[in-house]
Amino acid sequence: DVAKELKWIAEGSSGATAPTAAPTPIKYVAPQTGLNNSGLDTTLPATLDKIVKAALEEAVAPGVAIAVGRNGHIAYMKGYGYIDWNRPGSPAVDTNTLYDLASLTKVIATTTVAMILEESGQLDLNRTVNSYLPEFNSPEKAQITVKQILTHSGGLEAGANIYTTARGREQYLYQINARPLEYTPGTNMIYSDWDMIILQLVMERITGKTLDVLAAEKIFKPLGMTDSAPRLAATSWRSSETVSLKRVHR
Repeated sequence: DVAKELKWIAEGSSGATAPTAAPTPIKYVAPQTGLNNSGLDTTLPATLDKIVKAALEEAVAPGVAIAVGRNGHIAYMKGYGYIDWNRPGSPAVDTNTLYDLASLTKVIATTTVAMILEESGQLDLNRTVNSYLPEFNSPEKAQITVKQILTHSGGLEAGANIYTTARGREQYLYQINARPLEYTPGTNMIYSDWDMIILQLVMERITGKTLDVLAAEKIFKPLGMTDSAPRLAATSWRSSETVSLKRVHR
């Protein structure tokens, strides 16, 4: 269970960083004439209301956040419903609600940082993981390459309940290394959260920086993604699965 696994990755890592402050909420001004003078059809809010109301009634989602932009400016934003199904205890969705991007972080942060490091010559996809992480040394895993990890073809299981005992980077690496392979590396492809955890550890070992710092330096800040930020607890280590949370309107 990915959600449980992520929940239980906790204190025990070296190189953990201090928590990143939550982004400052954007001050939202109610739409002016013509949706903040964007020139959009002024019937748009009513149309969106109708579409979202139907979706909520059909239980497509417990809540929805909408942002409409035009010419580089926000024309309209609105939140509907609740963050989860457990009403009324769940907070209502508004224009500053944060959503966990979960596995999208694999391609937005982890994979992108990997390609940047490869382009700069710091990461060699054809090298073995063991050459970067000597602790990843069980006989059947010694020849697994970074490329195989990146393409989910390294033989690792999709997952297991190691979150019940593992705490921090060192213990997670030890536990993954101790687990049996699901198949011979390079002969199959199985989507595995552990592949991204291992890739994260490789990149952190190469650079001496944690993934949240790398993502901020190499992706978010250069692109001006000021409302995209890690949400790491002060006493926890989370895998690349949860490193990034983003405002719904960015």
